[in-house]
Amino acid sequence: MAAPDTSSLAPIWKLVEVNACEVCEKRFGMLVRKHHCRNW
Repeated sequence: MAAPDTSSLAPIWKLVEVNACEVCEKRFGMLVRKHHCRNW
């Protein structure tokens, strides 16, 4: 998979909502995880 892109991140969270937080933590780091997970 190519480097993470803000425009391509949006659909990813919708497709894998269950694993969104885990994906954030493993691939993008805690900062991004908090950014996305706080919307839940």
